[in-house]
Amino acid sequence: MSIFDKNRHTEQKLEPIADFLRAATWPGSSASKYVKSKCCVDPHALWDSSLQRFWFSAQQGPAKGTAYVFVALSDTNKARDSWTVLALDETINSNHVKEPYWCDYDQIGFNAKTLFVSCDMFPLSSAGSDEGAA
Repeated sequence: MSIFDKNRHTEQKLEPIADFLRAATWPGSSASKYVKSKCCVDPHALWDSSLQRFWFSAQQGPAKGTAYVFVALSDTNKARDSWTVLALDETINSNHVKEPYWCDYDQIGFNAKTLFVSCDMFPLSSAGSDEGAA
């Protein structure tokens, strides 16, 4: 992953995405619990003009019955500064029940009060090779 300024000059280069995630703050957890050596696919970054911060997401999985969407928020208005990351277990439904499905091609969106994560759901049995190594 690379970070550019408005004139397309490289400000910071962090590759692979796993290194970016490992360098971030993980409230109540650690990156090593979630970020595997082959990580991640479907990365997205968005600017939030209300918060004056950046959002980032990437997907990892499925592997061994687990899959995660990582959602990160920059700690400042500069993408090259520190970030805070949360891991969302894609196999847990809205009733907090583990389901045999995983989330592919995650997308993020937001308004002034809510962060939204959407994706295509597939049975874990159709996992294929989407563990990713972007």
